[in-house]
Amino acid sequence: MQTLTIEFGKSNQSTEESILNKLTWYDPIKKEMLEFKGTSLTFEYRIDPYLQTLGYDNPYRLLPKPVIFKKKHNTNISRKKDFDHFVKSYNNRARYEVVIIGRDSNGAIVQVVDNDADDFKDELHKHKFKFN
Repeated sequence: MQTLTIEFGKSNQSTEESILNKLTWYDPIKKEMLEFKGTSLTFEYRIDPYLQTLGYDNPYRLLPKPVIFKKKHNTNISRKKDFDHFVKSYNNRARYEVVIIGRDSNGAIVQVVDNDADDFKDELHKHKFKFN
């Protein structure tokens, strides 16, 4: 049996986050305050259903439309789940089972049968896990 210490490592993952604010706009015709969720308000020239019901000849006016911006940022995420998936799939197709002796948030200690150790090390290298 060979004992290997494996580092999970970190991977960068890009995530998007919407920037949402509470936006208010006073409608001078309806005489009411309207609330929207978004990053900013833009105004479009379009038909106002309220003006149509009042019977205006020209029911078009500038009406608000909320716009949502997204912020991208990279986060470092542990590859612990990738390692668990790797060991599970390796155990399904290998002749001998890989046994996890111990683990923490940064890595794991595993035992591999001598006959299967070189193949397991090659697979670790392919999946970019550091080991010794």
